[in-house]
Amino acid sequence: MIRDTFDVLLVGRGVAASATAMRIMQFATEPLSIVAVERFPQRRNGGLAYGAPGTAWHDVFNIQAGRMSIFREDVDDFLRWANDEADRRYWHPDWKGRTFAVSDAAPRCIYADYITDRLHQALAEAPEGTTYQESVGEVIDVEPRTNGGHQAVRIRVHDGTGEMIERIVQARHVVVATGNEFGRLAFTEACYDHPAFVRLQYSADGYTRMRQVGEDDTVVIIGSALSGFDAAVTLGGSHLRCARGDRKAERGDEPPPVGSNRSGLSTT
Repeated sequence: MIRDTFDVLLVGRGVAASATAMRIMQFATEPLSIVAVERFPQRRNGGLAYGAPGTAWHDVFNIQAGRMSIFREDVDDFLRWANDEADRRYWHPDWKGRTFAVSDAAPRCIYADYITDRLHQALAEAPEGTTYQESVGEVIDVEPRTNGGHQAVRIRVHDGTGEMIERIVQARHVVVATGNEFGRLAFTEACYDHPAFVRLQYSADGYTRMRQVGEDDTVVIIGSALSGFDAAVTLGGSHLRCARGDRKAERGDEPPPVGSNRSGLSTT
């Protein structure tokens, strides 16, 4: 059960919130109580792009593995973790024996594990008495403090029996780290509930539905950035094109080699 008073309350529990919690614990000079409140438990420490059930092993970072360290003062930290510290027992066979170099691609689905390990490390090295709590719930409102006191935060959390209840907790500091949120785009309203329309591709349902698309089906991918590339790779098929303005991405018949930049897709 969530307590009543905290030094720091984080709204969100993805990469941004986890990185913030790490820094707070690293720089703390006295014990602190920290809580992170997140609506979607599947995004724990990975957020939308790195922690969702729909992130597959063929989805790779859009930059080199050597640039994925969470710490700007230790640029090799992610590589060191991936090569020497990561628990690879459940990794896909194509990646399990891989030694990553600075310029290599790496699967995005391992990033949440990296963040989790570094968060635990930061907590272990924080001043004695520091606590970090994670809660599934939603922050509804924050009432600004007066005269330097605590802020009143209204949240909706589980009561331990599966029911959601509203509570007021006090926090000296509130950090909003919600990351990207999916909205309902105006031009999709007419088809939003159609079974052939996928809005949340980084979800278990979205990933399953895209994998069920037939080779002869026609698919339109709106957008050609990271999400567009990932959708094209997930869909497979004989020939795919996604477009945004005057940019396009194509994929041929042969599956891309594991570790290739952006999984073999090219832009023109």
